[in-house]
Amino acid sequence: MKNLFSNSIKTFNLKVHSLVIVLLSMCFGAMAQDSTTDALRNNFAKALVTSMGQPGVKDFLKTQIQRNLDGEDGILYANVANLPVGSRTFAQVLQSNATGSAASANYFAVTVIQADPLLTISMPDLDAGNVSTWQTASLTPGVAVEPASFDDRTTTTVGGYDSRGNAISYSVANDPTQITLVVRKSERIIGVTKATGTLIDGGQKPSDFPSEFTLVHSTTTTDFYKKNYVEPRSGDGGDGGGEKNVCQRDQKTTKDEIYKLRFNSKDDAQYAESWIKGDLEMEIGVLLAMNGVNSSEFSSLYKYFSMKRKDARDGKWKFVEQEILHWTQETHGDIMKYIIMESDENGISLELTFSFGVKFKVPGVGDVELTLGGTLKFDPKDDYCGESFVEYCDTANTPGFMYNTGRVKFHVRHRD
Repeated sequence: MKNLFSNSIKTFNLKVHSLVIVLLSMCFGAMAQDSTTDALRNNFAKALVTSMGQPGVKDFLKTQIQRNLDGEDGILYANVANLPVGSRTFAQVLQSNATGSAASANYFAVTVIQADPLLTISMPDLDAGNVSTWQTASLTPGVAVEPASFDDRTTTTVGGYDSRGNAISYSVANDPTQITLVVRKSERIIGVTKATGTLIDGGQKPSDFPSEFTLVHSTTTTDFYKKNYVEPRSGDGGDGGGEKNVCQRDQKTTKDEIYKLRFNSKDDAQYAESWIKGDLEMEIGVLLAMNGVNSSEFSSLYKYFSMKRKDARDGKWKFVEQEILHWTQETHGDIMKYIIMESDENGISLELTFSFGVKFKVPGVGDVELTLGGTLKFDPKDDYCGESFVEYCDTANTPGFMYNTGRVKFHVRHRD
């Protein structure tokens, strides 16, 4: 018995030791990959700063960024590497200004695209200005570099270069004092390997969400898709709403919609997205019953839209106007839960589980209350901006009831 126990302990220790080795290997493997990506992005940024001293490069960058093909005031490098800048391609211009390991042949035409296929050059909307106000004849911007391990909740500084090519540090919390370019991974582009149909960097497959993605670029090996975010109109609109009275949803058959949303303060907008990441990709998850008293769990639906960083920081109302459904108490009960997120990655891997009571109207019976559970899926790097219960008898006529999560205010109404 003693030997059996001893052998069990040895076996357990061996398994733990093996697990530790595996975890350490994974950790150091990720660190090595991050290090390689960071070195490549630094090489790229340094060559980019130097190249802006050559004729036509700044105008080229401004024109391509304003085309906004990737939807976030940026350029997917793979999409523009072979475009002409004068008599050469953009990749050739960068190559001519490369130093060190980046000076090797085809570094910018091949190596960069293969090693960092979602590399993007963006110009965030800053207090100092944006791509529309960039005077290319008189201003050469610095370039900030997003490290592969960047997390806007924990990263305080990033490296980069000033307009003269000197290495400097940028604060994540505070905007630069002049227009700045950022070399980073795209938040809205995914790549699909043609031969296998697999994703090059995790996330949602376009085939699973066909209406949410648009093909924006294709190479011999990879198709690049943009995730479509609606850009709502801006306006003042006022707060309004907030009373509970007669159940206005009983009086109409129109569908509910997320009407408008704003951040409570500049700090709340900064919390959701740093200037390094540029515009905000907002995601609203809704938990709701869909099958009346026969519901066994809550269903989920998601709505997506983007916000210009300046609009978010200025507290402007964004008229989201995205449809939910026609709400009846018989089918959906008396309450739903809305969770507001700022999306930082394309993947879906974090599950948030909720449980709460909901009352259904049953003809001939009256109210029947059930406690249901449900799950919403987000990315671990998404920024949580709060949640609110939306109740059936909240004011529904325009502008609807105003909810406050602590970081954002939003209205839900039924359409007129």
